[in-house]
Amino acid sequence: MDHYRLHLEVLLIGFFVVLLIIFSGSTGVRTIISFAFTLICILKVFVPMLLKGYHPIYLALIIGVVISTVTLILVGGFTKKAYSAIFGSIASSLITCVLAIFFGNLFNIHGSILQWSESLIYSGYQNLNLTLIYQAGIYLSCSGAILDLAIDISAAVEEVVDKKPDISRKEILLSGLNVGRSVVGSQTTTLLLAYMGSFIGVMMVYMAQGTPLMSILNTKFISSEIVQTFVGCIGLVIVSPLTSLICSIIYTKKHKL
Repeated sequence: MDHYRLHLEVLLIGFFVVLLIIFSGSTGVRTIISFAFTLICILKVFVPMLLKGYHPIYLALIIGVVISTVTLILVGGFTKKAYSAIFGSIASSLITCVLAIFFGNLFNIHGSILQWSESLIYSGYQNLNLTLIYQAGIYLSCSGAILDLAIDISAAVEEVVDKKPDISRKEILLSGLNVGRSVVGSQTTTLLLAYMGSFIGVMMVYMAQGTPLMSILNTKFISSEIVQTFVGCIGLVIVSPLTSLICSIIYTKKHKL
């Protein structure tokens, strides 16, 4: 019999919730609501609909847009800051989704590299397109980091506009780009480390067997992780100019160049 962990999971989650409320106050409460909403969307909508055979890419796009919109409205309210972040993150996520499909096909990576894919097929779900599910997963996995960077940029721009109401569109654009440059480096490193943690064990096995590095990098599993990592990083890079451009449009009523 497996070790009973549910009470420990509840304790850990409760500790996280308490810390979040203590240090973030009402914002922490809204964050918890958005966190719960995201879990419900993934576990109660996205996964069940995938099993029913709905198109993974279309489904992921809809779920991603809904989660991004609700999360940013909860965090930023019905404000220009939230609207700028929503449009910026959605535009960046759409481009990221296209890149995931393009490079996934270019690298010839089949969805069978997903964990438990064989068990899923043998359970009676042979009709599932695992490759599209893999590509949809790339989009969803990096959409959170894209969303985070978009709200950071729009919040910084809002502060600048509050301090200088007559700021021009060009100045807003440059200000957003400067914020993006200072944040995107740490964000891409964070994303890289998060993905690397998932294949350390596989790398250890290959290296223990003396497999050459070039051969390791050419394997399907490692190649799939490389695609996922760098497509996500590209999404983080492009969210900066897109969100900055959208902020420059939303925060200025007149065309000031």
